[in-house]
Amino acid sequence: MNMLDIHVLPSRSESLPVAVIEAMACGIPCVVTDVGDTRDIVGETGWVVAPRDAGALAGAIRAALRDCRHTARQRRAEACRMRVVNEFSLSRMAAEYGALWANAAEVGRRI
Repeated sequence: MNMLDIHVLPSRSESLPVAVIEAMACGIPCVVTDVGDTRDIVGETGWVVAPRDAGALAGAIRAALRDCRHTARQRRAEACRMRVVNEFSLSRMAAEYGALWANAAEVGRRI
């Protein structure tokens, strides 16, 4: 993954594409189609296009490759990595599951 300039996920269907999270954790900007949770994962750090729109996908890939040639590349790489650390870390997942179960227990006590 670390050898990539960009990661492209041109899916027609996804739920939670872990490969995108893995690429971003390595600081690799992503070009994805807007299916499943891809838009939420990528946020403002990459490019999101409509599924089944080859022209838009090609344009986003060109834009991403142009970005790789500029100093903006390092800022984008850092943003990708920080987004994964802040939004998709194991500690965040554990905290959110804990909150979910605590809420479920509280609701159960009220019933």
